[in-house]
Amino acid sequence: MARQGTGRQLDLLATLDFHMSTTAIYSDIALPTATGTRRTTSTPPTCTRSSTRSAPPIDPLWESRTDWAIFKSIAEKLSQVAPECWGGKDVVLTPILHDTAAGSPSPMTMQDWKRGQIDAIPGKTMPQIAVVERDYPNLYRRFTALGPLMEKLGNGGKGMSWRTEHEVEQLKRRLNGVVTEEGPTEGKPASRHCLSMRPKSS
Repeated sequence: MARQGTGRQLDLLATLDFHMSTTAIYSDIALPTATGTRRTTSTPPTCTRSSTRSAPPIDPLWESRTDWAIFKSIAEKLSQVAPECWGGKDVVLTPILHDTAAGSPSPMTMQDWKRGQIDAIPGKTMPQIAVVERDYPNLYRRFTALGPLMEKLGNGGKGMSWRTEHEVEQLKRRLNGVVTEEGPTEGKPASRHCLSMRPKSS
């Protein structure tokens, strides 16, 4: 979405793309990302119920980097300046998603609470309301480690969920190792875990 189409003034518009798209042209910052042949990729399971992981045949060219590497750098820099700029708590609205337990009892004819057609009930007739604690100084640490909810709540999607204690232990002992640096992520698996926790290839 380019700056003119936002309907409001943006302080900063950044884009990750592998070519100079229209959005990148109007961006304040355009970060070159690596193409598919220059990053680790995986194919979804086929009728054989197997997933294939492919290593990149060549490294990213020039100043391009993988999306993962770019976001890691942003998280690291943000963590460095965060103590001076951000912190505290935010109120977050989470929409009611389809194919979930919360969205299942929704009637065929929807009524809008903002127009006074129905009472505003969080999680039923309006989005869920939650207070989220922001921990920006530890953003990089949390971004590069597996979060605690995988052990507590498990993984899921499309209204289905399953326990993942076995996968978490496998990541700790055999694949990724654990974070040894003191902090909120100490003892958690390092975050090279996409395929293990991916619903299609778990």
